[in-house]
Amino acid sequence: MNKYEVAIYNESVRQAYADGKKHPNYEQGWGDLRYLEVDAESEEDALRIVKKHHPERHGFVVTDVILLKEFIY
Repeated sequence: MNKYEVAIYNESVRQAYADGKKHPNYEQGWGDLRYLEVDAESEEDALRIVKKHHPERHGFVVTDVILLKEFIY
């Protein structure tokens, strides 16, 4: 298993706060880029895992998937 860092934010949250509103489901911090660490066999697997918990239909946008070389097994 390898460790990946996935950069993600929520576009719906960004838009709500840009319009001066609060998002009904997610805190304001989801409008900022966050980095999630994921244990996965491949980059595609890491992306699949993240999208399962943070689906595009809910406004989530993945900007990057990076293999953390210090955790390559």
